[in-house]
Amino acid sequence: MNKNLLSLVKIGNLKIGLVKNGKPIATERILVTEPTKDNTENFTIMHGFNVEGEESVKITLPFDKPELNFEVNYVIFAKINDIEYMIKAEKIGAPLLAYPLNIEDFDKKVINMGKLSAALIKKYQLKRTGFLKAHLVGVSGYGEVVYFKTQSANSIRSIQDQLNALTALTKGNIAGLELEIRALKKDINEKEIVYVSVSYRGDIITGLGEYLEQRDNSKVSIAAFEKAYEASRKLAEKDIEDLKEMKDVKVEIDTSKESEIDELTDAANKENEKALSEEGEYVKELFEKNGIVKIPVPVGVNALKSFETKEEFEEFFSEERTLADVIAAIK
Repeated sequence: MNKNLLSLVKIGNLKIGLVKNGKPIATERILVTEPTKDNTENFTIMHGFNVEGEESVKITLPFDKPELNFEVNYVIFAKINDIEYMIKAEKIGAPLLAYPLNIEDFDKKVINMGKLSAALIKKYQLKRTGFLKAHLVGVSGYGEVVYFKTQSANSIRSIQDQLNALTALTKGNIAGLELEIRALKKDINEKEIVYVSVSYRGDIITGLGEYLEQRDNSKVSIAAFEKAYEASRKLAEKDIEDLKEMKDVKVEIDTSKESEIDELTDAANKENEKALSEEGEYVKELFEKNGIVKIPVPVGVNALKSFETKEEFEEFFSEERTLADVIAAIK
């Protein structure tokens, strides 16, 4: 690694969920917190922000490249031989690399855990996680960022799509553009989902035009900053060692940091996932009991919603059914 690694200073977090008395609490408001907790479970609300959260928060992004502002990887935190690491890989087939987490360990080598595979995802309990870095308008100095971390597939897709759209609209110039981050709701298969939106809410023609004109006339070079940032993170072969060549390796998954990310998933989403999981188990057991193998369990779960009681659902499947019968029964 590189002791001269160019980093952004973390001054806080953005969240759409909080924990009280050990239980996740749903909120459609954005919570702005300090990077520290007031006890073992609750982050401290940043001075000047509502303890119940904000309807929206004004932010700007430090980089023009969407992937630098919003990094999405399979991630887990761990201790390897008692040193803290962040282990991540962008996608299946990419190298799974463990990066020293603390500044005092930046001179230690990055560890190659092997190519990311379904087996490694299961072994190390990796979760696809998005990290958004943003400046708080009126609060951050340049380079001082708050982090929004999410494992919600809906939030990840929303943020990626919006940043890509803004990049196209501004011809690749999104750093410094004033945006708003807010929590929105949508219904998916009769389930209510809370996800995050990052949007430009000014006038597309005049507002963006004025912003781009200012960028054209500015002597500030975002491109030079991005280049320096990326260069400080490039790894040479000498900076990496393979896990399989290390002796007496002890890997311990750090669940405390994982639970911090879990707090960002809205409690309502968790309850929906739990309900779907329970329905899936019920349908799976019923199908196995009745020898039903040609009808996918998810189709059965959708069909379950069309019956008033489980008894009616079970009676329907007491006879031999085709996939067409089940689809026809779904209202």
